[in-house]
This record gives sequence, structure tokens and C-alpha cells, in this order.
Amino acid sequence: MQPGILVISHGSREPGWVELVDETMGSVREALGSDVPTEAAFLELVDGRLIQDGIDRLEAAGASSILAIPLFVSSGSTHVDEIGWALGAHAHCRTETDLEPFRLKASLAYGSPMDEAEQLVDVLLERALALSAGEAGCESLLLIAHGSDAAGFREAWERGMNGVAAEVCRRGGFADAETAMLRLDEVPERWGS
Repeated sequence: MQPGILVISHGSREPGWVELVDETMGSVREALGSDVPTEAAFLELVDGRLIQDGIDRLEAAGASSILAIPLFVSSGSTHVDEIGWALGAHAHCRTETDLEPFRLKASLAYGSPMDEAEQLVDVLLERALALSAGEAGCESLLLIAHGSDAAGFREAWERGMNGVAAEVCRRGGFADAETAMLRLDEVPERWGS
């Protein structure tokens, strides 16, 4: 079986954001070599680079087995659920979706988003320390993410965010850490606490 890798992200009208995804995929291609075809695909907003386009290109390159990796922060993202359903990774979609099932000849394995991945913690720690005044134990951390107000999805966002915030707090020497979801407009209340 010829494997292929499909990295799926949301998409953006900002060319710089798409370029960052493409740069990252360039590094992946370099590490894997030319034996494994890879594609970056987007849920929306990037013409000619949507998920079906990526599937079609991988299959045209000979991929008979595709690993689809959602490049999303949280398994609480409703997009992760709807994409997984449209790819046939699970039988039911737990949220409303406009997606139709994708055409797919290859077998498929669906990966997981970042959630509490060590690499995510490392990046956020680096950024938090860059903003820090360097007063160990005297500063607090507020981790803000998109979030969701949908039942089951909200809890997944909270679990992941709280775990990441606690680890960044511990490793960075912050006095405490709090999280807030933009989707729920929690930032004003948490900013003041």
C-alpha cells in the first residue's frame, strides 16, 4: 500500500497564514522524502486547496492509504468532528454541518488535533516567557482560545486548555494560570480575576 498524508486546517483569506502552513508542509516533505506524497488542504477559504482537492491529488499520486491529520488546536473543535464524519472516520456527525461526504477510494486513518501535545506547550511557553517581565512566581497567565459553546465540545476545549495552561504555568514559573474562550466571551471576566 502506498501511504499519503493529508494535513487539514481551517483556511484563511490571509495569504501569510496559508504560507505558514505551506512552509510547515515543506519541512514535513523534506523529512519524509519523496516516497510519501503529502498535501495541505483546507476546510474553506482557499480555492483549489480544499479537502477534496487534497484527496484527489494524493490519489492521483498513487496513495492507496491516507493519514488525515487535523491541524487544529482542540478535539473540541466542531470542525474536527464534521471533517472526520465527512471523511468517513466515524458514522455520525455530532454537530450541524454543510459538508457532504468526501469522495475517497483510498483507505483512511483520521488523526487527532493537538490538544495537550508537548509541542503545543513548548510553543506557548516560549511565547509566554517572551512576554514575561521575568519575575518568577509574580505573574499570572491567561490562555485564550477560540472554544465552543456546543455541549461536549466545550468540555473538550476546557480539558485541553486547562491542561496546557497548567503545564505552561508549572514550567514557566508563573504564579497561576487561567483560561478563557473567545466563543463564550469569557475574556473580560477572566482578565479581571
